[in-house]
Parts: sequence; structure tokens; C-alpha cells
Amino acid sequence: RWALSRLHATTGEVRAALDDYDTPRAVRALESLIDNLSTWYVRRSRRRFWRSGGDADKAAAYATLHTCLVDLSHLLAPFVPFLAEALYQNLVRAHDPAAPLSVHLDVFPEPGPVDEALLQEMAQVQEAVSLGRAARRAAGRKVRQPLAAAWVRGVDAAILERHGEHLLEEINVKALRLAAPGEAPPPGWAVAGEGPLQVALDVELTTALRREGLGRELVRQIQEARKAAGLAVTD
Repeated sequence: RWALSRLHATTGEVRAALDDYDTPRAVRALESLIDNLSTWYVRRSRRRFWRSGGDADKAAAYATLHTCLVDLSHLLAPFVPFLAEALYQNLVRAHDPAAPLSVHLDVFPEPGPVDEALLQEMAQVQEAVSLGRAARRAAGRKVRQPLAAAWVRGVDAAILERHGEHLLEEINVKALRLAAPGEAPPPGWAVAGEGPLQVALDVELTTALRREGLGRELVRQIQEARKAAGLAVTD
């Protein structure tokens, strides 16, 4: 629902920008969508894509991504015509011979329904993730190193209830702690952010956390070796 809302909101923005002959505004909107799809939707859906078998959830994940990429090929057509055409031929014409011969002969997308509340909620979660990563960098803790807890201020409790799993996994912490009104970040924790939104991380490492971090680092090294050998993930 979030990915399709982002797509439809961007479609409306691109159409409005092109109606005003404002090409930079349209391109910025498309750049933001591409970044969100690759660094958020695809990242957060990896387990769904790689799940064995063909259940409905996996099919839905692929169908959503396909819809986004097909519409994106149309939205990109005025700006990068050859890339847009390659996308369209691979995603549409290769599977539907009855489709228009070219993306440039098809209709330009119309925006669909947008869940504004969901977009705002996820934007808060993404900002908190960004702050969590900044706190890690400041403390010299790699993202692969699990941490015990994160303290969050400025994100509504209901939003954390609905989307907290994304925050937990993206900043790799075991638990989330919502700040009480007027509460300061815990002493000794790495803090990022100013004003209403702040994220603090407990950067103290126990033996168990260090071992888990070593395990993740080992997996990374094995995957790098796999890539260097030209092997697929399934090999």
C-alpha cells in the first residue's frame, strides 16, 4: 500500500510539473521515487521475494513492484526515452504481445488513490532510521553489529506499533524504547537528531552481541567471496 501510494503521489507530481513545463521538479520527484523503491520497498521486501514456494504474499510483492516499474517506465519516457523503452519492452511487451508497440505509443499514467496518512507515517519511520544510522556512525558501530536498544523521541507510539519492525531491522537493534514526555536521552547513549525527533542507541556491547556481530560479518565475507567467484545466491 505504501509503494503504490508513493507511485501515485509521484505520478500526480510529475503530471503537475510537466503541465507547468517544470522539468527539474518532475525529475526530482522521479529520483525520489526510484530511491524509495530501491532503498526501502525492495530492501524491506527481500524476504518476501526470496521466500521458497509461491504463496500469495510473495506474488503480491512481485505484482506491486511490477506495477511500480511499468508505470515508472512511462513516467521516465519524456526524460530518458531509450532506458524507458528498454524497461517497457522487458516488463510489458515480452509478456503481452497485444500491448502498444512502444512505451512512447502508450498513454501517460494517471494518479491513483494516495494514502496520505500512511505516507506520513512511513516518512517518520524512514527519518528515524536515518538518525539511527547517523548515531551508529558517530559511535563507530557498523550496521551489521546488533545493538541492545534504541530510544526514540518524536515518533507517535501508534506509528511504532504499526511499523516498528522496520525501524528495529533497519538500525539492527533488539528493542525500541519510546521517550516519555520531557525525557532526555539515556546518558552514555549515542544520540542523533535535534528538536522533536531524536534517536539514541545503547552502544555498549555484550559478549552475545559481539558474537552475533561476528556471525553477520562472516556471512558478509562469504557473500563477497560468492560474488567474486561469479556464483549466484542460489548456488
